[in-house]
Amino acid sequence: MARKPSFRYPAAIVTWLDAKASNQAVEYEEAELIQLHKPEECVILGLVVRDDETGLSLYNEETGITSVRGVSFIPKAMLKSVVYVTLTPIRKKAPSAPPPVSALP
Repeated sequence: MARKPSFRYPAAIVTWLDAKASNQAVEYEEAELIQLHKPEECVILGLVVRDDETGLSLYNEETGITSVRGVSFIPKAMLKSVVYVTLTPIRKKAPSAPPPVSALP
């Protein structure tokens, strides 16, 4: 039987407010600037390495026994929520039964 896949760190759904940048080649009228004066809300499902008073360090890919990719750090002041989740495989649906055969007249 195949081994159930697992990760080295707990998974979490993280929501934070991030800085927002606009394309430098685009011109804006001053009246349009107020629409850009706000953070961008971001959401990620990641693997949490450290969650403390400084912030949250997480990644999204394991590439070997001790290596990872997709590393992010989010300062605590930017975090809106961190919800730890348990990942479980989705069960395959059982094949549906064929429709009943109607009685012949």
